[in-house]
Amino acid sequence: MRILIVITLFAFAACSQQGASKPDKVRIHGSFPAVKGAWLGLVFYQGDRQREAEVDLEDGKFDFYLDTAVTGEYWLSIHWPRPEHLRYRVYKDENGNEVREKYPDGVSVRSSLSKQMYVNPKQSQDYYIALEHETSATELSNYRGSLQNRPDRFRLKLTSDSEDARYYEKLDSMKAYYNGMNIHLIGDSIRKYMDPLPQGNNAVSILAREINSERHYASYAKARLDLAREHPDNPIGALDMLSINTEVLKANIGSYNVVLDDMVGRAKTSEYYGLARAKLAALASPIVEGGQVEWPEGQTPAGGEFDMAEASPYTLIEFWAAWCVPCREQNPEWNALLSRFKGQGFQILGVSLDEDGTNWRQAIAADSLSDWLHVADLKGFEGYNAVNYLVETIPYNVLVDSHRWVVASNIKPDDLRVLLEERL
Repeated sequence: MRILIVITLFAFAACSQQGASKPDKVRIHGSFPAVKGAWLGLVFYQGDRQREAEVDLEDGKFDFYLDTAVTGEYWLSIHWPRPEHLRYRVYKDENGNEVREKYPDGVSVRSSLSKQMYVNPKQSQDYYIALEHETSATELSNYRGSLQNRPDRFRLKLTSDSEDARYYEKLDSMKAYYNGMNIHLIGDSIRKYMDPLPQGNNAVSILAREINSERHYASYAKARLDLAREHPDNPIGALDMLSINTEVLKANIGSYNVVLDDMVGRAKTSEYYGLARAKLAALASPIVEGGQVEWPEGQTPAGGEFDMAEASPYTLIEFWAAWCVPCREQNPEWNALLSRFKGQGFQILGVSLDEDGTNWRQAIAADSLSDWLHVADLKGFEGYNAVNYLVETIPYNVLVDSHRWVVASNIKPDDLRVLLEERL
């Protein structure tokens, strides 16, 4: 049995669009088929620190209060042990033959259902979670990864009086059926009609996702935009724009700007609105060589407000994160360049896309990045820095001069070395 320190749950906090808004008490409860050994997991943020908490389900029930819940997105999952007859992984070998490989004894193997939801304590203190469709404990005992694309059978649903939570739930349902049911049906068609089948592990699923995106993403995005039109006073519409495919946003930038123009009340005063405006503005004027950029903003590792007081002739604005393996692998090369050219007018500004401030600071120390300048807004890809620079993958960088004019973007260490040798 998992032991949960009660204060962990009562001290729960989530990422908030309102920052210093006063926390409120909310109840999170629900029901689930009585699968033996099931437990609920929560991932949340407390200040700039990611926290995790777990609580056992008792006969499929859970019920607890969060005394310091704040407005924002929450991440919830329910896990249960996989039965003995499903303790194996399935993959295809180089000849396309299906192979079942049993997990060794002692290895923990579990099944999971996850959910994103939105909580606004000012609107409601009650949030109820259950499966969208009636499902038995026996069905869940036979659940396996290949069924994750079946929201018609396995999907967690939130019920609440919160207006924001209901809007977010509609989006979550649309996403589940777009990313799940569509791919399930397309995959079935591929297996039924395509001969020969594409080879390789997950090849059918990959092809199904590509077909789904090509055929259905435009209509899926339009349905989300129509929902924002129907709720001009709700900030969730602006939040949703931040996750729309960049190419779709760019192709329909006028429509998205019109919807933002029509927003009123809470929607227009929310942080999400400002971020959506910034993203559309960045798409209209993307970063190009010879263009000018703004300095990133946020806090320093010490917790103070970042201020680019004086710029060097050349500054590499490097977007990275503690969790980004390619970023961390590349850091020694940046350090070597900084060691060589720092006294000649070169500096590195590390812009973290971490959400956990402790992980960020620990990575700085571990990678010996003390000679870099550092800034983070601790909001990941949905923060102002990432949105303003249109950063969708990392590592990514922009090389600028002392007046913030762009010299190059996404430059590699070897190419930067050549450039600095020529100019410095």
